[in-house]
Order: sequence, then structure tokens, then C-alpha cells
Amino acid sequence: MSISSPPHGYSAARLVRDYTHQIELSGGERLVFNLLTGLAWQGPANEAVDAGTAVERDEGGAEASHALENLEAEFQDSPHPLSFQLIPTYGCNFSCAYCYEGSLTSKQKQWTPLEIAQVVSACTHLAAESGRELEKASFTVLGGEVIRSETFKGVETLVSALYDAGARRFEAITNGFELAEHAAAMKAMGIGRVQITVDGPRAIHDKRRPVRLVRESSFERILDGIEACLGLGVLVNLRVNIDQRNIPHLPDLFEVFDSRGWLDDPLFRGYLAPLERDYAGKMYFAPEDEMARMLVAQAEKNPLLLRFRWDIHGLDFLYAIRSGHRPRLKMRYCGATRSDYMLDARNGVYACWFGAGQDQFKLADISEVATHGKLPEKGRRKLNEWRSRGPTVMPHCSSCKWSLICGGGCAYKAAVKTGGLSSPNCAPFAGIFEAAGKTIYEHQR
Repeated sequence: MSISSPPHGYSAARLVRDYTHQIELSGGERLVFNLLTGLAWQGPANEAVDAGTAVERDEGGAEASHALENLEAEFQDSPHPLSFQLIPTYGCNFSCAYCYEGSLTSKQKQWTPLEIAQVVSACTHLAAESGRELEKASFTVLGGEVIRSETFKGVETLVSALYDAGARRFEAITNGFELAEHAAAMKAMGIGRVQITVDGPRAIHDKRRPVRLVRESSFERILDGIEACLGLGVLVNLRVNIDQRNIPHLPDLFEVFDSRGWLDDPLFRGYLAPLERDYAGKMYFAPEDEMARMLVAQAEKNPLLLRFRWDIHGLDFLYAIRSGHRPRLKMRYCGATRSDYMLDARNGVYACWFGAGQDQFKLADISEVATHGKLPEKGRRKLNEWRSRGPTVMPHCSSCKWSLICGGGCAYKAAVKTGGLSSPNCAPFAGIFEAAGKTIYEHQR
């Protein structure tokens, strides 16, 4: 892709003032903010012209390139939390149409005790290579589905072995179907946080996330699992995957959450996550700005929707401004381009969990890292491609107005679309801010 043919969502920027943006608010006011400096101003619309100076640090006409270079240097010099995502099995008892793991979820193989020992060894070596300690790293166990009777003993063995090696921070991602039965044991082994997905009220959820091979509703069982975790003091991070099909049904789902008192429980947190790509190739998903408009329409009917975070590209910037904090500039899109590692049931080490199970994204064999104590040179070069991918060094991003709230977009999705990690994965930021900016800034709790 050439510079003369910018991708969707691209908005050229060269000077500090080019990063300034405005949102219309109620009562004839505007919010003016600069995406490079992170400064914001709110006031009467007729004074907004002069607000640029306030949010641009009086450097509106200055070249932005020097500031971008400084930001990249600061990022390189800063420590970043180390995180491991572990997939002991790809086998799953659900068959969600949009699952990014696809046909891998039909494979029931799981780590043996010997393979778990290799995983622990590999994690220890990767942490040492990164100059970190296992004690300060976070470990997320996921699948497939790992919180089920057939695999739970292996999870206990894995967490116990990691704990003996020095690890202390454990989380799990689960579909929640057998969570109620295993919640107490999870708490006892040190898993203090779980992510669970519910995609709508019962009929909608069951249609989107059916139990594999049997006609059985999972909705009430998942709610029972959430209740069990909250009762045990386990933090629940509830994810709702959204698209144009289930957004109209979200008010009914939030009534369920509210009736159980969860929306006021400090241990219950939630977010709405737009689906962008159908990994089975059977579904169309509306663009994020269109989903944002749909969410705003539903929130007007039921403001409870605003009690969850809307995980739509760019809105983190407004959440920060709204809470009175200086927004964090996104020098990298996610943990895959910072300091994450993914280890899976196919003996692979990866930077990104979207790429897990796919040979083209594999950095090394787990057994290889466990044996030799480090990534092989080829794997190290691949990892450096991920870790160096940022908005100041990517051709389109280095001159894009939205780059510092985007971070270059998802590297995996960019690679799938274009064949290379250096391409951006752009979002329709102008449309997102136009559709949801006012609502998020004025009404989000």
C-alpha cells in the first residue's frame, strides 16, 4: 500500500494543531482536545476558536515530528507489564459462530504434566530475557474452554506449578458454563479474576453462543457462575460481544444485570466489544461508527447501557478526559506489540493470541525455549517485528491525526488483510467521535 493511497480512517497531520479535534456538546458548548498533547478544553462554542492555543501548548504551528520522536523514546525507556496468556487446550464445549479459533476448538488435546513443566520453564526463560520476574507477571488461562470437568485438573496442575516457580497473579477467561461448579476451587488456587462473555438476553445469547452438539441453554448457568464468583470475592469482568444483530436487545440484558444488583457491585465490571471480523467467513459486521450510533440510540432508551465501558476505538481518550485524567497516548496498540507472550496446546510461543495456533505467527516451540533457555534467533527477529510496530514508525501512522489514540491498530488483523505487520488497521475515528463522543463525555459514569 502506497502513501498516496491512504487507508480507511486516515487523516493527515503534520503540525501540532493538526491533532486538534472538536465535539459538539449540549447547551451550545464544545469540547476541544488535542490528540498529541492530551490537553482538553470545554466551553461556549463561540470561544472554541481560541481554545486551540490552550490545548496545543502554544505550539500549534510547530512540526509534530519531534514530539513524536520524543514520545517513542519515552516508550522505549519505560518498563511495560509482562503478561502470559496460556492455552492448555483448544477444546471447547461451545460453538460460537464468530470464534477466532475456528476449527481448533474441536481438538480436545491438552497439556500433559511434562508439557506443563516445559511451559513453566519457557515462561521463566522468557521473563528473564525480558528482564522481569515471574512474581510481577500476570498469567491468564484460557482456551478453548478450560473451566470444565475434563480439563480442570490440568488447570490446577498448571497454576500450582507456576506458583511454585514464583508466579502470583492469575486470571481466567471462561465461557462460564461450568463456572459455578469450579468457582470455589479457582478462588482457592489463586485465580482472583475471571472474564466471562454474555451476548444478550437468554434467547439471543443462546443463539450466538450455543452449547456444542446439544440443545441446552447456557444463559442461566452462566449467571449462576457469575453469582458464585461475586459471592467468593472474585472480580468478574463481563464482556458482551456486540454487532448490529444484538445491539437492539442490550437493554433487556442490562435489566437482568440490574435486577441482580450487579451494576452496583464493585467486583462486577463490564464492557461492550464490537465484533470486527468473522473468522468463519459467514457473517457481516457493521463498521464501528455505525455500531456506536446504534448504541447511542439504545442508551437513550435505557441509560443502563452507559454503566458498561464501550470498548470502541478512540473512546478511551474521552473516558480519561471525562474522569479528569490526562489521556494515555497509545504508542502501541496492545500487549502483543508491548510485552505479551502466548503459549498454546500446539507447543507454540506467539506474541498475539489471535495468531495462536497459526504457524505463520509462531515464534518458537515451547519445548525449544524450555531446552535452550531463550527464543531462537528467527523467533527473536519475528518478535522484534511485533514489538517495534508503533505509530511513530509506520508510514501511514506517522502522519495520521488519530495515530496516538490508535497505536497502529491490531497487528494481526493488519497482517491478515495485507500480508504484513507494518500496515495499519484503521478505524473510522471521526465517525466514532461524531456518533458517540457527546454521549460518552456527558453521560458515562
